[in-house]
Amino acid sequence: MKALLNGKLILSFCLLFANPIFSESTWQNGYINLKDGYQINAEYSHETGGNYYLRQGKNGHVIDKNKVISIVDKEYVELISNSSPTRSLIESVFYFQSGSTYTNISYESKKKNDLWAFGIKSVSFASMAFFFSEAISSQRRVQNSTYLLDYDKSRAKFLNARENFTYSIALFFFITAYYAIDAYVNFDTDSIGEKTNTFKAKEIRLEEYLRLQYPESKSGINFEKNIPTLVSYEKSYNFNF
Repeated sequence: MKALLNGKLILSFCLLFANPIFSESTWQNGYINLKDGYQINAEYSHETGGNYYLRQGKNGHVIDKNKVISIVDKEYVELISNSSPTRSLIESVFYFQSGSTYTNISYESKKKNDLWAFGIKSVSFASMAFFFSEAISSQRRVQNSTYLLDYDKSRAKFLNARENFTYSIALFFFITAYYAIDAYVNFDTDSIGEKTNTFKAKEIRLEEYLRLQYPESKSGINFEKNIPTLVSYEKSYNFNF
C-alpha cells in the first residue's frame, strides 16, 4: 500500500512539472514595427491589457501596445524590402495584377484578388482588340464600297465600330489605371488598408532601442535573470532601470 501511494505521488509530481514543458508555447517570432519608425526582430507574447513582451537573446521588455503598428513575418519583410510602390504599380499594369502581392494579407486573398484583376483586365483588353478588328474591317468595306450603292451603309457600320473601339479603349485604361493606383496606394498595407510601416522601418536590436528610449540610465541596462516558475517559466529576463 505504501509503495502504491509513493508511486502515485511520483506520478503526480511528474505530471505537474511536465505540463508547462509540453504545453504549447505562447511565444511567437516576428518583426515588430513601431510608430517611431523602428523595427525589432524578436520573440513576443501578449501581456495582460494587450501589451507585448519582447525578448531578444538575453534582453526582454514590455512594449506598450500603442507603440506597435504591426507585426509581420520574415517573408513579408523580405518581400517589401526588395520592392517599392512604383514597382507594384508597374507590375499591376504589365502583368494584369491587382497589386495585392505587396500587401500583408493571406495567400488565398492575394490569389483571389489577382485572379479577379486578371480576368477583368483580360476581358476588357479582348473587347478592345475585338472592336479594333471590327473597325479595321469596316474601314476596308467603306474603301471597297460603291458610292451610290452601299457606301452609306458601310460608312455607318464603320462609325459604329470606331465608336465601340473608342469606348473599349477608355474602359480598358480606366480599369488599368484603377488597379495601378490601388497597387501604389495600398503597397505595404494590411487587410484593412492600414500601413504596416515595414517599407520605411529601420531595423534595430532591442537592446539598442531601449538605450535610445532610456538615455538617462547612466549605468546602462541591467539584466536580472528570474528563476523559472511553473506559471511563467518562459519569461526569464526583465529590464531594470
